[in-house]
Amino acid sequence: MSSMLLYAMIRKKSAIRFLCMLGKRLGEKIREDRKALGWTLRELAAKVNISLATLQRIETGAVSPAVDLLTRIAFKLQQPIVSYLADKKSTFSLIRGKDFKVIKDRNKTLRVAPAREIFPVNVKLFHFEANRGAMVDPQTRKGYEGGLVLKGKMRIKQGGEYLEISPGEAYLLDTHYSYIEEFPEETEVVGLILRM
Repeated sequence: MSSMLLYAMIRKKSAIRFLCMLGKRLGEKIREDRKALGWTLRELAAKVNISLATLQRIETGAVSPAVDLLTRIAFKLQQPIVSYLADKKSTFSLIRGKDFKVIKDRNKTLRVAPAREIFPVNVKLFHFEANRGAMVDPQTRKGYEGGLVLKGKMRIKQGGEYLEISPGEAYLLDTHYSYIEEFPEETEVVGLILRM
């Protein structure tokens, strides 16, 4: 067996153990929060519209919920979703400027910082600058995006809706559906991208 193949097998086994550990911790946290509200398994399952068996498997760590289900659970348990995604051993992380991925074109600059040190999912922090008249072509991605406009204005068109976001305003976007971003003036945005 080649050393590369052995290394890949070790990494795969480590990743599987890590995911199992995360699922168990996630389930324990959900159980703690459910009990803190005085709810039974049956009550929470009904509130998030899943079977009792599915919730039992989630709480025992046998399965991990999809992000949309985890979002519903967090909402019903009155907890920020990040409280279920954060690794208790890593609650703080510094990402240096040199570690940002920079994507530039004539009208736009995107700086992306991976946040995997804290979140065991594909979350990225971003800082985006666009010149007046810039546009992000129609796109669809499996995930979500949220941002805060620091200066300028941006417009988002999705599913027949057309929203204009001004400085100090924030947006949340389900990127499973096609969208277009336009920048009628020089604009700066910071935010998070969650990819599935």
